[in-house]
Amino acid sequence: MSLEEARRTLEALRSQVPEAPGTVEREGHVLRLVNPEVRGALTVGMMLDLARHVADLQRDEALGVVVITGTPGAFCSGGHLGQVRAGLGEPEAGMRMCAAMTVVLDALATLPQLVVAAVDGPALGGGAELLTAADQRVLAPHARVGFVHARLGVSPGWGGLARLVRHVGPTAALGLLTSATARGPEGLGAFVDATGPLPASLDGHLAPVLDVDPAVVRALKGAVLAESPVVRSGEEARVFGRLWGAGLHRARLAR
Repeated sequence: MSLEEARRTLEALRSQVPEAPGTVEREGHVLRLVNPEVRGALTVGMMLDLARHVADLQRDEALGVVVITGTPGAFCSGGHLGQVRAGLGEPEAGMRMCAAMTVVLDALATLPQLVVAAVDGPALGGGAELLTAADQRVLAPHARVGFVHARLGVSPGWGGLARLVRHVGPTAALGLLTSATARGPEGLGAFVDATGPLPASLDGHLAPVLDVDPAVVRALKGAVLAESPVVRSGEEARVFGRLWGAGLHRARLAR
């Protein structure tokens, strides 16, 4: 599936669920998840916004760095549960969302720019998967990251499992997935860059990178991607398909 096909899939899914507030705004090199009432939970409309911005960034040769962040005190608490309960919880719709969002986040991960996630709140479920698409993660001390999918009776479905294994290795990845708990920066080892309060610490983190010519940053990103590709076996999507919309998942959603 191409990024354009993913966008069309998300367009179709949006017509199947009630509208909900939320947007992904772009200001220069910053993408901001704006849905503070549900701690940055991604609606289908926000998924579409993200797909469009990523497509634009693929063609933007002036930037060397992209920052993805949320509103103060929030990052992304996963998919919008209201929309999941209203239609996305069906197995067929879930698999289409899974396929589309894997493509969108893979495209984010392989942008020519250095992608930095700035986390000032909870990154849970799909929000934790979103972090795996960043090259670097800068977390405020109070931020929490949790691959909590198992508590809903499901598994990662946006390609985050494969990316997590790539970042931290199979042993640590399995521990994070099966514990299904939200942890602070100190609990995730090399997966995060624990730092001081945002945004001041983010500015300090980015200052050396912003001093490098964007063309050089892009060239280095391309070389790293070439040396460390994500290889997909399809098993992540198959496991997601078995669990999404099944009895345990429905029971947990009902709670």
